[in-house]
Amino acid sequence: MQDRHYQAELGNETTLRTIPIGVAYAIWSGAGVALVTLIAWLFLGQTLDLPAVIGLLLIVAGVVVLNTFSKTLTQS
Repeated sequence: MQDRHYQAELGNETTLRTIPIGVAYAIWSGAGVALVTLIAWLFLGQTLDLPAVIGLLLIVAGVVVLNTFSKTLTQS
């Protein structure tokens, strides 16, 4: 368990050298919400109505826009 925590922290440290913390936090939070909801839908039978699906798609779209078009991902 401690090895996984160390690996996660090392990954965060490496990522934050190239991506600003605000962008990294937005991506991490959005991905976390989308993945937890997907797991709950697939394995726990959680139902998703249309507004929930649209919201999740907007989260994913925001992450894609940040990664594809944003110039803030590279620090000078």
